[in-house]
Amino acid sequence: MNKIILAFVISIFHYSTILGQDIELTTTLTFDQVSMDDFNYQHDADPEASAVVLFDKGESEFFKNDGLNIRFHRQKRIKILQNAGLDYANIEVPYYVDGYGKKEKIKEISASSYTFIDGQVKKKKVELDEVFIEDINSNWKRKKFTIPDVHVGTIIEYEYTLETPFLINLHDWQFQEFIPTLYSEYTIQSVPFYEYIFLAQGIEDFSDYRSVSSLTAIHSYANVSYPDLRSTYIMKNVPRFIDEGYITSADHYLMKMDFQLAKINYPGGTSTEIQTTWKKINEELSKHDDFGKYIKKSGATFIKYFDNQGIKSNSSAELAENVINTIKQDFNWNGRYGKYASQKTKNLLETKSGNVADINLFLVAALRDSGIKAYPVLVSTRSNGRVFQQYPFSHFFNYVIVYYEIEGIPYMADATEPLLSHYRLPSRCINQVGLLLKDKECAWIDLVPNYQSSRDIYAQYKISPDDRVMDASIMYKLTELKAYDLKKQYKNDTTALIEHLNNLGVENIKNIETFNFDTPKKYYSISVKSHNSLTIAQGQILINPFFKFAQNSNPFKQKERTYPVDLTYPTSTSFNIMIEIPNGYEVSEIPESINLSNEVVHIAYEVLNSDNTIRIAASYSFKKTVYPPEEYLPLKEAVDKIISKFNEYIVLEKK
Repeated sequence: MNKIILAFVISIFHYSTILGQDIELTTTLTFDQVSMDDFNYQHDADPEASAVVLFDKGESEFFKNDGLNIRFHRQKRIKILQNAGLDYANIEVPYYVDGYGKKEKIKEISASSYTFIDGQVKKKKVELDEVFIEDINSNWKRKKFTIPDVHVGTIIEYEYTLETPFLINLHDWQFQEFIPTLYSEYTIQSVPFYEYIFLAQGIEDFSDYRSVSSLTAIHSYANVSYPDLRSTYIMKNVPRFIDEGYITSADHYLMKMDFQLAKINYPGGTSTEIQTTWKKINEELSKHDDFGKYIKKSGATFIKYFDNQGIKSNSSAELAENVINTIKQDFNWNGRYGKYASQKTKNLLETKSGNVADINLFLVAALRDSGIKAYPVLVSTRSNGRVFQQYPFSHFFNYVIVYYEIEGIPYMADATEPLLSHYRLPSRCINQVGLLLKDKECAWIDLVPNYQSSRDIYAQYKISPDDRVMDASIMYKLTELKAYDLKKQYKNDTTALIEHLNNLGVENIKNIETFNFDTPKKYYSISVKSHNSLTIAQGQILINPFFKFAQNSNPFKQKERTYPVDLTYPTSTSFNIMIEIPNGYEVSEIPESINLSNEVVHIAYEVLNSDNTIRIAASYSFKKTVYPPEEYLPLKEAVDKIISKFNEYIVLEKK
């Protein structure tokens, strides 16, 4: 498992120097000075790497500008090793705008490519008019540019400066990427006014650490003089992060430093502790205009809305279901995440569209005013990474859902998803735990489902050896999140579903019909009839009874894994297959029945051959949702077993 280190950034009052081992490099660390060693470099330690970071250097320092602001400067050099690495020439630099007049600024962008051709270095710069600004959402923008004239063997480098008035977070630093990094360095200037804590994720020891104070370089602010103190953290020869999937977010496992303001020391001698607790975060959110106050203000608005909808019910459970489903049907989610409402309730009711907080905080108010206990729950989505419960950083969260109780039984809801039952969460929210915010207390709640999501395939096959065709009638049924994921991806579009089934080996689909797309509580079913080509070799008919519905490749390729396998939610797959044996043929080979159950997986496979009919009842399911690294190899072997068993052929031959 990756280790997490909690530490203070070196204080201004600490004046020591700690030097590590000298770092041998084949590249100069000076920007705009590319050497022949850079062009000759090949990353032999990882021949599959598409590119390599030769160096990545960042520095954060404070400067005066209507108070103290932070200036972050970065320089980065990459060598392209394979065609797959050409995308690293596309650069994006995000920056934040708070919407109230304060914003970050990107300055001094410089970028070039260097290619060694016919004994000469060809340099191509990015011009200022080739840098574009793009909106990400209402608070985030980014500057984008593409470094030109990039080929395999090209070296690219870029630098930029980001100035920010937001002192809560020092710029984070990521030492590890999806390509190897030879040298990564982050330097932080300390001032006596602000102290920060950081999480060092995935790092047991830095390759080098230096804290250097200069008594000759004196700074002054608010009539306080202080020496220049800079702390430098270095990692070298960092391997690329290999993402096999089945994780919440790679960002949760990459080697990096994450900073947050812990204390403010005022020039007059007083100080304020910023390092908080989850309880304090709850208290602050309850008073926030776009969170707790938004819920309270939404209550009165909902009463009128509720009356206009004419929602009726015979029980609290039915009332909760009707309220949730009404909001799901009436309001459209704009696809944006966030834990704060982005507009007033009045605007939400007029536009019927909003971010996740607009809709779900309104739902909290709606349930409360219907007499149902309801509370918001802060969530970090899977793509955002996990929350470290021991460190109360509010920026871990980027999403809010709803917790409610019926006769003491807890439920959770997300009103942004009409394709889900009213008491189910979408896959993106299933990220271990959420922070439940009650009136004066908060608690961690488990987000992992305790129910299974299934794929059930029912099929009948009729074989025509003379025509070399196998007619198949298939009913493909999915429940819960398996159904939701397929609905979300294909939108009940039969053309797209036919292509999906073609990829699963079902050919020449003549008829397709779907059921219960708009009824989340029921199976989502797809019924097809198809004519499939028959494999006949040396007079024998070869039948793969499961097409490609069963697992047919192992996603786990590594010999070992240092981070957990997260399957998101419990799943099962089952098959009920009936094959008519054509006249004049008999079974030559048939899979053996098995029933295997261990701590990792359950596999059942039963075959009956009688009355010219082969019947197969088979299934597999995984016992856990999250497998720790020490169970990676048993899981990998279990998947190999499933692949082997569920891809065995039935062989028929003439009598």
